[in-house]
Amino acid sequence: MNNSQFYLDFVYDEYLNNHCESKYLMDLISLIDWSNIPLFKNTGVGANGYSPRAMCKALFIKIIKNLSSVNELIFFLRSNPKLSQFIGFDPIRNKVPDESTFSKFRKSFNLDFLYGVISDSIFKGIQLGIFDTSTLCVDSYPIPFNSFFNVPIFTVVSKASKMDIDSLIPLLQMTVSHLEFTNFSLLADKGYDSIKNYDFIHKQLNSTAFIPLRKSSFKPLKGKCGKVLSFHSKYFDKYRNHFRCKYICSDPSNCPLHRSNCYRYFDFSKDNFRMFLDRNSSKFKNTYKKRTLIESIFSSLSRLSNSTSLRFINSVNLDCNLANLFLISSALLAHSIGRDDLLASPKSLKYSF
Repeated sequence: MNNSQFYLDFVYDEYLNNHCESKYLMDLISLIDWSNIPLFKNTGVGANGYSPRAMCKALFIKIIKNLSSVNELIFFLRSNPKLSQFIGFDPIRNKVPDESTFSKFRKSFNLDFLYGVISDSIFKGIQLGIFDTSTLCVDSYPIPFNSFFNVPIFTVVSKASKMDIDSLIPLLQMTVSHLEFTNFSLLADKGYDSIKNYDFIHKQLNSTAFIPLRKSSFKPLKGKCGKVLSFHSKYFDKYRNHFRCKYICSDPSNCPLHRSNCYRYFDFSKDNFRMFLDRNSSKFKNTYKKRTLIESIFSSLSRLSNSTSLRFINSVNLDCNLANLFLISSALLAHSIGRDDLLASPKSLKYSF
């Protein structure tokens, strides 16, 4: 081999190291502090006791590449030994986990470790000044999703039978426990409209909720016969710790059901944050407009989770939150190379490598 050929081989290798897909993947992985996930080998997962940290990094790659199956991930890792070794496997000795090992790991992995990784990444973005902490946005999509900022943070997966209105407080409690945020604007659609949610956001989190009223809030109360009821009285229910308004039929003598005591109650808290909010004000409209900016994030997460199996909730939770971490790390990578115009464009950022 002559010197010129050696030089050309060196230049070629150097070019591949700086302009290949593995470089992009390794840069994304390197920007994340994975120390919250144990490095030690878990002898309960797989015959060889693979590192939980390496397993998470591998599944992270599956999300980034939008691979449809774990078998595709295994083939990709074995075809890219340098990348496999980088994340903690030994492909030379054929020590890449098989499908059953990944399956067991996804079912049993403690998600609190991953929540810690996400929280640290969010704090890093805040320190860099690229994440906006003034607004928290909550929503759901076919795999129930909740998000905030101009990047996603946590996903809470629940059974299809669970209503949006009941998922808000547990999500906020988890968010605040990890990030200790307060005094923010909470944006959500009318599916989350309830007195209980308003009181929790205003009184427990010292924040402000911007949620449209449900259509039922504009309809007059009617009795079982369909007649509109009239206001009768108001009192404070000490047992339930809220006010109740009683509505009755003003003319029970003409009731088609022959009822003499047709009535209904309307409940509201003593602070009544829900009804005091002026939803026609410019402040409400301008603040709520920000929610539309989050729709692109929902679209990206929906695309990234298309290949996720819905058989085990813990597996889905893991995949969805790794998708959140991908969008967070993509924003961090864009900022690190001076491309703040691509903070919310992971696909364009990938093609720039």
